[in-house]
Amino acid sequence: MAHKTRYEKANELLAQASQEPNRKIREIMVRAAKRYLDADVDDSMNGAQDKTKQFLVLMVCYFLIFLSVILSFAFLSIYAAVLVIVGTFALLCLMLGVMLRMQGYLTERGLLSMVREGFKALLLLRKR
Repeated sequence: MAHKTRYEKANELLAQASQEPNRKIREIMVRAAKRYLDADVDDSMNGAQDKTKQFLVLMVCYFLIFLSVILSFAFLSIYAAVLVIVGTFALLCLMLGVMLRMQGYLTERGLLSMVREGFKALLLLRKR
């Protein structure tokens, strides 16, 4: 007997749910299939990862962002430097959220909320 993957089990449950006449049982089967699909996605996201490479990429990004902040305060006015800091905050939220999502520590909803917060900071700039 061959072992079925979670994806195959989810598809099998969805096929069974489409043939089920009882609405409540059908909803339960669809929720179970969704859990199988979520588990399948989580397993694929938690594959073998090189933590050193990810840390190095993160440090390079931090270095570039902090370098831009230091240079903006050195060569721009205070108002322009604050604008650069808010812009780099939005960029940092996006980068950190994507890295955490790639490692499987953050859900898609969490990533979207981090991106939303970064854009809120950018929208504050537009009001000025």
